[in-house]
Amino acid sequence: QMCIRDSAQAVDVEIASKRYLIEIDGVKTFLPYESSHDLSSKNDFITRVIYSIHSSSYSAKSYFNRATALVDKVPDQKNKTLIIAPHILPKSCVRNPKESNILYWEFPAFWGTSRGMFNDKRVSISSYEVTDRILEQVVTGGNFANLKTIIILGHSGGGQMVNRYAASGMFETKIANPMGIEVRYIVMAPSSYVYFNNERVVKGTLKEFAIPENAPEGFNNWGYGLGTMFTYHKKFKVTSETITEHYASKRILYLVGSKDKNEDDTSLDKKPPAILQGKHRLERGRIYYNYLIHFFGEQVKQTQYLRIIRGAGHSGRSLMLSPPAIQFTFSPNSKERQKTLSALIIAPFNRINLLLGIILYLSLIHISEPTR
Repeated sequence: QMCIRDSAQAVDVEIASKRYLIEIDGVKTFLPYESSHDLSSKNDFITRVIYSIHSSSYSAKSYFNRATALVDKVPDQKNKTLIIAPHILPKSCVRNPKESNILYWEFPAFWGTSRGMFNDKRVSISSYEVTDRILEQVVTGGNFANLKTIIILGHSGGGQMVNRYAASGMFETKIANPMGIEVRYIVMAPSSYVYFNNERVVKGTLKEFAIPENAPEGFNNWGYGLGTMFTYHKKFKVTSETITEHYASKRILYLVGSKDKNEDDTSLDKKPPAILQGKHRLERGRIYYNYLIHFFGEQVKQTQYLRIIRGAGHSGRSLMLSPPAIQFTFSPNSKERQKTLSALIIAPFNRINLLLGIILYLSLIHISEPTR
């Protein structure tokens, strides 16, 4: 089956080949996806998951292939890394909706709408709950007993989803953290970001923030801000307070290309609330990172990083295969770093071990911070 993207540049996109069963109020629906390994088979080699979310090109296959290329950049990771690329489709991208037999949404679902559709009938489920369910099954189903780290990444429209899912998704707080599984997020070149209060950048600056005068109606509603939350938030008791309490501690890498500054890009959000965030993606990314420091304080720089990829435009491949993305994805998690340090402490003392220990310690304490 093919789908045609509803845009000025309509193209045929192959719908992902696999189907993930999701039951909604007794209705069995099926989400298309791609994966590198069978989700229903036991695999003790897997230590890492990459959950790769497509852009508004709606090509899950492309973002599966880019995640595969990312894994191929690091030796000996192919058998240890499970890639999952969900296909999060709007109705405009589904031919013959009454007979499609797949889960899709009434309109683009990157911000977490619960207006799902199955065979042209409404089902209430958010793309965020779908993500929760898939990842929960992966970590609790018993097939991947040695799983230690999950990376959720997305570019452009997918970057919008990752930013907002990092803020409000339930999986990390309720499932992963209690199990000792580390979750990381890579937000690549979204059109807009979610802000945590009603301040925005002061015009003509990059680092000053204030409540805007004559702000457009709805500028702080969910997606741009934390007002008028969605059904998903109400269902799982996610509030503006819980979001702001947890967001600063999330491990997040923000990536944007140094040439991603086309104000006329047809896929750039040009609505008034988005314009308040900056002129183009490069500027909006820089302003947002400054805003995070302004709102949460300098300590946010310990867990969240902005990297500008030199020479890159609005290219998911260029950002995804950049050195900061590779390092952030494959660096040891906190438990692995602690285990290595503990082994050094109890190792037989000699000058060589001492020297190696000092070198390794100095590299490990900063290993999660990607290179510039």
